[in-house]
Amino acid sequence: MNVGTSLRSLKSGRSSRSEKVTRTASVEGEVGFDEYINEVCRRFNMPIAVVVVKNRSREVVQGSSSFTTKEQLELTEPPDLHTLPISISQDHNNRLTEISISHFHEQRLPRILMQLIGLALPHYSQLTKITIKDCFIDFYTLHELGKVIAFTNITDICLDDCPLPAGNYDAILASPSCIRNFSLSRCKINDDVCERLSSRLIYMESAEENLVALNLSSNHITDVGAKFIAEALRSNRHLRYLNLADNLLSDEGARQILDVLVEFPLTYEEIMDKRYRHMLYLKKKRTLIMEFLLKLGVQSPAVSQVVKKRDSMTKRDSMTKRDSMTKRDSLSKRDSISRRDSLSRRASPVKSKGSVKSMKNKEKPKSRASDENLQEKAETMTKDLIGEFVDPFSKEHVRIHDDFVFSLGNLALSYLNLAYNDLTYISVKRLLTVIKYQQDFKKSTLTGLFKVVIDGNYIPRNCTELTAINTMLHRHILLVSKQISDKYSARKSLVDRRNVPKF
Repeated sequence: MNVGTSLRSLKSGRSSRSEKVTRTASVEGEVGFDEYINEVCRRFNMPIAVVVVKNRSREVVQGSSSFTTKEQLELTEPPDLHTLPISISQDHNNRLTEISISHFHEQRLPRILMQLIGLALPHYSQLTKITIKDCFIDFYTLHELGKVIAFTNITDICLDDCPLPAGNYDAILASPSCIRNFSLSRCKINDDVCERLSSRLIYMESAEENLVALNLSSNHITDVGAKFIAEALRSNRHLRYLNLADNLLSDEGARQILDVLVEFPLTYEEIMDKRYRHMLYLKKKRTLIMEFLLKLGVQSPAVSQVVKKRDSMTKRDSMTKRDSMTKRDSLSKRDSISRRDSLSRRASPVKSKGSVKSMKNKEKPKSRASDENLQEKAETMTKDLIGEFVDPFSKEHVRIHDDFVFSLGNLALSYLNLAYNDLTYISVKRLLTVIKYQQDFKKSTLTGLFKVVIDGNYIPRNCTELTAINTMLHRHILLVSKQISDKYSARKSLVDRRNVPKF
């Protein structure tokens, strides 16, 4: 059944009620999500019964506590079929904030249901989280979910206990979206699936910029999968939370991940890719400056002069054009002077030349000053639009030793969970080296690791290195908290001084 065609037929139906129900998917608040599911499931003959449980949070005016009420509403018939529970959460303004489908593994989630839910999702602006837990899903479930994520404000996706034989979880991250938290715990993810997921986290890929937390706990990831994750962490500077607990990692897999958290050498491909990205940035910057100069009314000679300063490749071309224009102007001026001399033999050529020179001398400083001001204005507008060049391997984030380029390491990852793997004392010593390096490296915008969990591994009970790690991390948290508090109090005092009335 074609869902799009069927919904269009709903809108052009005979009864006014069908037209009203169809409009509910376009205007949030006319009809609730539960009523929408009720109507569409009835019209499309849903093969399973659907029960919606509403969790509404209400604020108590005379107290600081809050409570949650649950309302259960049966929406489809007949009741003898297996029931699919859909739990929805609403805020105190009855706006939908979360959809949860859990504990349904009798049969696959109907694709028609995911399509109907997907049609309504873009119209709920406060919806930020979707949870499908312990359910029997297939590729079409992820496909329908991935199609609508780009048009919604959904930031959290949880697919715990939903294993797929093919492991196509990367379909959720394929299209650009605002997903920040992605949980795939207990999904039987192997190294091949881990490779596909990691490929979405490399710099300039679809999920690299927005994804902050990734939960891959209780899966089948080995040292091979850890290598793919380490490759992504070489250039990813947005992932803050990584959970690899209860997998099959050994000291080798932990070493590969920990090695990218300290200084590491760049490969030839990484250096060339960074240069290519920088070239694209400069090209875009030059193009925008040209466009702004044209909008500001600068004529083509001035624009060509800006291009000559910005791009050495077009220097000769701009010079030849300017020379040809000046030659043409000089020839035309000579012709006009000769014509005037022929018409008036007693005219003074010295006076005319002097007047022309004086006009030139008056116009040149004004034109140069105005062009320089417009050029500075265009550069400022371009900088405000695209900002500075930002790259994980830019000159601020690399060092050169013996003609080799080294990255300063991934200092963006804050939480790393390696508990209940096959790690030994070797990984503890390596982790201590990483913590010392990151805390010795002073950079205000990059904090490094705040918390590392390695419980449940083959580690001695009395381990001085582990005690040192915990002490250093605790001290690091206090130090960063104090820095944040000082910045906040300094900003607050500045605002207070500005608001003090003057007498």
